[in-house]
Amino acid sequence: MTANRLIRSLSVTATAFALMVITTAPAQAVPNLQRISATTVSDSSTTKSVTAACPAGTSVLGGGGEIINGAGEVVFTGLRPTSTLSGYQVGAHEDETGYSGNWKIRAHAVCGSAPAGAEHVASTGPGSTGVTYTSVFCPSGKHIIGMGGQINNGQGQVMLLGSNPFDPAEVLTPAVPDDTGYTGTWTITSVAVCANPIQGRTVVFGSSANDSTTPKSATATCPAGTRVHAGSSSIGGFPDTNSLIRERVVPNTALTSVTATGRETPGAGSPDPWSVTAYAICAP
Repeated sequence: MTANRLIRSLSVTATAFALMVITTAPAQAVPNLQRISATTVSDSSTTKSVTAACPAGTSVLGGGGEIINGAGEVVFTGLRPTSTLSGYQVGAHEDETGYSGNWKIRAHAVCGSAPAGAEHVASTGPGSTGVTYTSVFCPSGKHIIGMGGQINNGQGQVMLLGSNPFDPAEVLTPAVPDDTGYTGTWTITSVAVCANPIQGRTVVFGSSANDSTTPKSATATCPAGTRVHAGSSSIGGFPDTNSLIRERVVPNTALTSVTATGRETPGAGSPDPWSVTAYAICAP
């Protein structure tokens, strides 16, 4: 073989190999994946709500939120994808004694091109004097790709304890009245974003130590080659659950992990061990 033919042969082989690598690389499950954030003003208003809106041409999968400078006297009333899948909404309310300081909340939406079969489903159930659980299930054949929950009419006296992904198709949302109780009528809504099964999708979690220190954090990290499509968290202890609040559920900007933070309420606190758990739904 002449030198020119050898060079040409090596060039063709290299090109074919490069094309093979490109064409066999795994496709991104949800193209245009990105995190969008929105923040309220900082003041002493009793209630606040904010929605991080997804860019045109994208849909919300999941998200998270933060209570900033709430000093343990502000509780989440909602962390959920909107019913139209256009964004992620976060709500919060001062506790029953109020809070004179300035505080704000931030919503984080994880947005992307809508996966096949994407739809919003929700289920609402009555509250009670103790821990209450409401579940929502995806339609047959679909898996959860996002999740959330909301307290309705809790007036800052009901703790939203989490939105827990039970693979592959259930979101369980627990809540409980605070340590002084609540005599009003309240309900809890569990929310899921469902889609056709996505190859490579997985649910991961990370938990803090189970002790009586406050505050504490936990991080769920996606496996290599995957990114966060949704995040959530849960908080709890035994027997005490009504003096614990979640303050942060945040997918990082690179969408490689979700970090959750919780604390004891001021004054009452919790003498019992408790922990916080972060969840992430990840896919290529």
